[in-house]
Amino acid sequence: MTRGIAVVTGGPAGLGRATVRELADRGWDVAVLARGEDGLAGAVA
Repeated sequence: MTRGIAVVTGGPAGLGRATVRELADRGWDVAVLARGEDGLAGAVA
């Protein structure tokens, strides 16, 4: 089985956050990027 790997910018909010969650739900490994640490904890579960 092949797993996808994604890098998502703007992951803590909006479309970026929705993308992170969708990819993670589908089994992808996701790296989340943001301008600061605020909000990253909420984007990562």
